[in-house]
Parts: sequence; C-alpha cells; structure tokens
Amino acid sequence: EGEVVLWIALYDPIPEPPAAYTEWLFVLDVDGNPTTGRPPGSRPINPDLGDEVALALFYDPTATAYGTYLLIWNPTLQDWEQRQGVRYWISEDRRLVGLAISLATLQQEVAQTSGVTLTSEAALGRAGAIAYVAPEAVVDFYPDRP
Repeated sequence: EGEVVLWIALYDPIPEPPAAYTEWLFVLDVDGNPTTGRPPGSRPINPDLGDEVALALFYDPTATAYGTYLLIWNPTLQDWEQRQGVRYWISEDRRLVGLAISLATLQQEVAQTSGVTLTSEAALGRAGAIAYVAPEAVVDFYPDRP
C-alpha cells in the first residue's frame, strides 16, 4: 500500500549471472499527455509516449552487481535527472522482475522536476528488456510499439 509496483514476466529465466549488461526498464507517461515529458519518438521505447519517468533494474557484469535507477524528465534542461528510492525483486525462478517506489515520493519528484501531476487513471507506460550485446542491443518491448 502506498507504493507503485511495476513488474515484468520473462519467457526465459534470467541467467545467473547475466552474460551482458542488461536492463529491465519501465517508462511512464504519468499524465497520459504526449505533449508533456520527454518528446515522443525520441527513443525507441517511447514512439507514442511523453514519458516523465524512467526506472529500471540493471545488471552490470563488470561490477558483477545489480543496481537500480530512477530518472525524472526535466523539461527545462530537456534531460533526465537521477533520483533514488527504487527497490527491486527477482523471483526464485528468475522469470519475474519487480520494481517498487513510494507513490508519495514519485508524485513529489515528478511535480517538482517535470511540473506534471501524476494521475494514476491516465498514466501510460511501456516496459523493455534490453541486453547490450554486440553488434547491437537486443530489445523486447511490452506493449509492442505502434
């Protein structure tokens, strides 16, 4: 209660350890308005979203460690600002990845940085599982891009 919980179910379990730098990423258009947030189409994950929030779990093989990040779009800077507060969970069978953050913290950070009010009824988002392998990253999006 009082948290935003995002999760993704994977077809194959996450290897232990993952072989490449990998991210399980969520982008959120917290007001459902494509004219606010990062401009639609600026990255492959947001062709139809004006996303104000990006949060992820990542695995860095050079550090042999998992980490998280929370980014809030700053329209003045036209760039992301990093914040803290994301917790993660990987299921025992390694097929589910969950991220959680305090709803109050997220609302406050988005309002202060993006100038947007988080409206849960209007919010939209997309998830991506990204493996950074040569020669180019492999990405799976949900829902599929239009």
